[in-house]
Amino acid sequence: MDKEIKHALGELENVRDGDVFVVRDLWVGHLWNRIARADRLLIGRLFYNAVSQQNPCPVEILEKTKDKQQKYRKKQINA
Repeated sequence: MDKEIKHALGELENVRDGDVFVVRDLWVGHLWNRIARADRLLIGRLFYNAVSQQNPCPVEILEKTKDKQQKYRKKQINA
């Protein structure tokens, strides 16, 4: 799972400031679908924990979608 979380956090660099996304958006569609459902759920929980613990947090945590996927908005981090 460590590889998948590193991938997700790395892909966060490619998300534009202000964009709203769910974790599955950080993968190419067919690659995300190849991951077992249980593992996708775990990736979602681990991603949430990872970004929540970063200071400053790179995302704003929004409401969930109707499919119960957590939505995020990429924050602008001033360097």
